Amino acid sequence: ANNKSEGKSSAGGPPGASEGPLQQATKVFFEALIDAEEATTKKQRVEAEIRNPTEQKKRQKQEEFRAQLEVLKEADIICVQMISAGSGLLARLNAFQAILVDEVAQATELATIVPIVNQGCKHLVLAGDHCQLPPTVQSSEAQQRGLTVSLYTRLVDNDIEPIFLDTQFRSHPKLAEFSAEVFYNKRLKSGIDGSIRPPVRGISWPRSKVPVAFVEIGKHNRETEEGESKMNPEEVDRLLELVEE
Repeated sequence: ANNKSEGKSSAGGPPGASEGPLQQATKVFFEALIDAEEATTKKQRVEAEIRNPTEQKKRQKQEEFRAQLEVLKEADIICVQMISAGSGLLARLNAFQAILVDEVAQATELATIVPIVNQGCKHLVLAGDHCQLPPTVQSSEAQQRGLTVSLYTRLVDNDIEPIFLDTQFRSHPKLAEFSAEVFYNKRLKSGIDGSIRPPVRGISWPRSKVPVAFVEIGKHNRETEEGESKMNPEEVDRLLELVEE
């Protein structure tokens, strides 16, 4: 039947017309049905996780992964070890603007390549000193096959001229003197005066202006090993005595 009253529409009114009581009731019913179904599904999922701890841990790790990823996406600078840079977490990020590898001359070539290949960047900065210790490699075969050659050393050996920072501000000038002459061809300068690094009290320095001395521990000192590390308790005790004096 047609509804002839002005300002009203029938149940089969045109789209956009105001809803009648039947439409409103139907809408509320279906919304309640959907909410009940979602609540039931969530309850079933929680109950399943309680029955299956492995599934619960898996979901928890996924949530932690997503949370960490969101934090990294908002970060301007990310500090990470080179091998860790190959993790799946960082692989989800876009290429970096720049990568800075510190102490690169003490890292193996393969370790250095990990963040470069995995992440990619527009600018790469390698900071290190190939005149100091090379990468630590336990395998003698790996040493013979060249694993102790760092990426920095390889570039220098192939005539890539590094930017040389020619002034040191850490050591007493007399301590840096030998290294500057032997390893750096007298190019390394000291930016501090010896008076800023006075000799430590408690030691009978053979030369007052040169803070170098050999301290005898005695014949009863013993060196012990713990894994790859070595220690000498007598040396520690003697150093404590010197500091306390």
